[in-house]
Amino acid sequence: MRRYRWSPCLVSLGLACLLVTALAPGARAVTVGVSPADTIMACEDTIVVRVASADVFPDLKAYQLMFHYDSSILRYLGAEAGDVLTGTGQPFVVEELNDVAPPPDTVWVDCAQLVGSTSCPGVLIYFKFKAIAAGDCPITCLTVDFRDSWNVQTIPDCVGGVVHVTTCPTPARAVTWGSLKTLYR
Repeated sequence: MRRYRWSPCLVSLGLACLLVTALAPGARAVTVGVSPADTIMACEDTIVVRVASADVFPDLKAYQLMFHYDSSILRYLGAEAGDVLTGTGQPFVVEELNDVAPPPDTVWVDCAQLVGSTSCPGVLIYFKFKAIAAGDCPITCLTVDFRDSWNVQTIPDCVGGVVHVTTCPTPARAVTWGSLKTLYR
């Protein structure tokens, strides 16, 4: 008879565990990447690099992105919100954070949906750069942090990219008026 007395308690405990497991947020496999991943551009041109997620993340309240680049090849010009934030029509914030140690070679933004939440897939942010020297500039992912409406953290996988800068103008030697006169006498 004791077996029957404990049986309803075990069934209730099993159902409670099943309910907690079903309602707990599951692990999400999300990847964030730089797009275009491989770009060729000329010196003095500007480029807009998209940071996007192609995976589904249904409840995105805020995210932080931090990328490293070579400041001797590219100059950072600013960031603009992508369609993940602007597509909802609700207010949002994009806060650019300053690099704490010179040289300025890290792009760091905090983004949040102020009312409600948003979702992926889509473009998270647009980074704008200007090419200042020839060379290959990897754009390396340092950190990506997603937060949902319950402030539960998800760390997505991140894929960087490379910007190839070619054909920079060769600096010309300054010519004085006196040296030009001697050429044509």
